[in-house]
Amino acid sequence: MSLVKELFIFDIDGVLFNSESLVIEAVFKAVIDFEKESGYRLRLPSREKILSGVGLPNDLFIENLGLNVSDEEKDLFKNLLIASEVSLMKNGKGNLYPGMKDVLEYLYNSGKKLAIGSGCKREYLISFLETFSLEDFFEISICGDDIAGRDKKEILEMVLEHQEMFPSEAVYIGDTVSDYFSSKALNVDFIGVLWGYGKREDFPEGVELVSTLDELKNLLYNLI
Repeated sequence: MSLVKELFIFDIDGVLFNSESLVIEAVFKAVIDFEKESGYRLRLPSREKILSGVGLPNDLFIENLGLNVSDEEKDLFKNLLIASEVSLMKNGKGNLYPGMKDVLEYLYNSGKKLAIGSGCKREYLISFLETFSLEDFFEISICGDDIAGRDKKEILEMVLEHQEMFPSEAVYIGDTVSDYFSSKALNVDFIGVLWGYGKREDFPEGVELVSTLDELKNLLYNLI
């Protein structure tokens, strides 16, 4: 990893935000609301099934739940799910990982540019930034709704273009192997955190991984 970075791009779920309890409750609530509105019964996915799809674009996340719904029904479920997520977040479900706001503050005060690159819905992104008062830290926040294919590689590419940065000037902080491969495809350096939804064994040999906030701080601070 090259030593000087000007742009630090963060994923949300599993990196900045501990969303495990939120996403499970939101899916359960969306299933109940869907059944009330549509009259159809759905098979409730397991907690493990729900969490296995966190980080995927919204449409793929819903497909991964295995609900077996039509496209029209999928749109209804999608709308109910995002409404549940936003409502739960605003009511205190989920939390920033301890110390993460201090990291953002340090990087920001050091004159570095910060960005969000996440596959989430726009409503979710806005709710996250507002709930935790993070709007001022980030130069730009790109989410799945900003990209036609909702591909993380395209999301990172848009961040770089908007900030007029070369890939070598940026680092992406994510938590899944798909985050890593999206970075690799653009030659953007990557740091993987292991407190999110990925596992150490998911990553190829040699990927920069951290398991504690102190390890992340040391890496990031050395890059400025």
